[in-house]
Amino acid sequence: MVQLRPEVPLPSAAAVDRALSLLSQRLGESKVLSRAESCEVYASDDSEAIGRVPSAVVLATSPKDIQETLAIAAETGVPVTPRSGGTGRV
Repeated sequence: MVQLRPEVPLPSAAAVDRALSLLSQRLGESKVLSRAESCEVYASDDSEAIGRVPSAVVLATSPKDIQETLAIAAETGVPVTPRSGGTGRV
């Protein structure tokens, strides 16, 4: 059975822009993907669930990167969807 995407209010464009700016400053631009083409692959996995292209993807390489990301999300009101290895069906 296909799970429908839950209705989640999206943050404002200004909040997303602020979060992206802070992520790039604190983590470095190489760890933050924000171009639609780069983020599309993270919209779904091998399941039948309907995904959404994220506004950004953080390529965390340490617990500190995760801490910073979550702090920025809390500060700007931009939600985070965690993703593990993206290895298949969930």
